[in-house]
Amino acid sequence: MDRSSGSLARAALCSSALFVPLCAACQADSQPGASPDAGGADLDAGCGAGCGAVDAGTIDPIPEGCTSLADAMAAGDSPTGMRRLYAGKARLLAREGDWLYFVEGAALARIPVRGGDLEIVRDVPGLQAYAVSGDTLTWLETYEADFVQRTRAVTAPLMQADAQPVVVAADVRADGDLVSNGSSAFWPLIQGGIMRASLSGSGELEALAPEVAVQDLVVAGEDLYVLDFNSDSLLHVAVGGGGSERLTDIFAGGEMAMDQNTLYWADGSEGKVHSFELGSSRARLLGSGEWPVQMNASNGRAYWYAEAKGFCYHLYGTDAAGNNSRRLLSNIGDLGSSVADASGLLVSGRDGIYHVDGP
Repeated sequence: MDRSSGSLARAALCSSALFVPLCAACQADSQPGASPDAGGADLDAGCGAGCGAVDAGTIDPIPEGCTSLADAMAAGDSPTGMRRLYAGKARLLAREGDWLYFVEGAALARIPVRGGDLEIVRDVPGLQAYAVSGDTLTWLETYEADFVQRTRAVTAPLMQADAQPVVVAADVRADGDLVSNGSSAFWPLIQGGIMRASLSGSGELEALAPEVAVQDLVVAGEDLYVLDFNSDSLLHVAVGGGGSERLTDIFAGGEMAMDQNTLYWADGSEGKVHSFELGSSRARLLGSGEWPVQMNASNGRAYWYAEAKGFCYHLYGTDAAGNNSRRLLSNIGDLGSSVADASGLLVSGRDGIYHVDGP
């Protein structure tokens, strides 16, 4: 089978219980030849008989009192604009150039951002944490060896389906997220510190900053930035080793993001969102909310979800200085993954991937 074939890939995915395009909504939302900017890509090819046989009950219901992303778009809830890029339950990974990459079931797939056929890039069974750096995808995957479930770190070119994945660490004991700068991958260690693994396949491993208890981390070139639970500090750790450097105090820490020279984090325990410009001496308060999660930043803008009531969440956006802050979506009940791009935020939920324009 030609794994890059859009029609065959759609047929294979539509037969999976994990792929539920909600075909009636898809057909109503995307008329033949419709522009993706008018509300979604031309997805009629994905609304065939194979999809009609999928049991819609396999999708988790929206919590009572909350709103789905599809309903939010139909109601025009976003004050800045919202459009659907893909209909189907997917785990969003990244936008690279004109392509949107996501995981459907156990396959890495992509579609053109402005609409077109879905392509299968490669199988990614057991994918857990992941990181994208340029054309390099690195991920942690589970596998079985000697009847024991283990985790390994694997890397492969994002856009080359025929390139064989390279195992960079065979037995990973990670605690939390994974980041990559294109030449090395980094993950927190359960016992403390950060593991660096070369992506060349050489097997080179190095433990960094063993004194650090990582809440979250980001990488920019040769520099790691870490929220440390032990010292309640934002730290700088050089990729080449040499210990850690304190940059500023934090309350407890949470999910991080970085855009150019500004770091952001959402502190769930404190209920606040902060930014820190490299070279400054203290953090800036950007916003507050109950248990902020999914911190994202791009092009001078920052985004996060905050709990509204029950299992509903509001989506907020602001600029790096905390100006022009506004609520972009309200009472969303189907949080998937999210990725910031130059013009706004890409969010996934139970029924598709959507673009929400920036504040």
